[in-house]
Amino acid sequence: MKSTFTLVVLFVILLSFPVMRSFAQDIPFEVEPNDTREQAQECWYVSGEIGVDGDVEDWYKVSGLDPEEYVSFNLVYDTELQRIDFEVYSDTNVIATTVFAESNSIVSTLVPGQCYVRVLATNGQGVYQLYADQAYDFCGMPTYVASEGCSFF
Repeated sequence: MKSTFTLVVLFVILLSFPVMRSFAQDIPFEVEPNDTREQAQECWYVSGEIGVDGDVEDWYKVSGLDPEEYVSFNLVYDTELQRIDFEVYSDTNVIATTVFAESNSIVSTLVPGQCYVRVLATNGQGVYQLYADQAYDFCGMPTYVASEGCSFF
């Protein structure tokens, strides 16, 4: 009976943290060091940890983008533990940014040059997931269609 209760409690805890539960998926984890543009890890989706041991920013490089099509970026994290923002760069120019981003923040933009994403810990520490997609935004609509259900910054 005690083991059944323990399993039920664990199941409820897992359901309470959908962001943490999603980290069990087969998503690559960041490779340190990736704290500068020169150290940017190449990826389209990644899990990372930030705000730990002085690690307050992570850089990623997204290659193979069509410069004439929008690309959407989605950042997912536990807002109870941390506050994270992110910036999208075309070469060395910031072209999109979030300030006080909520978890599941979506940015959709054209990226005419080499794309970089900078993830910034503004408060706390913890894990996150970053996704990039050029075919669809994260509401399931093609990116060229404005969809009202998403938050675009």
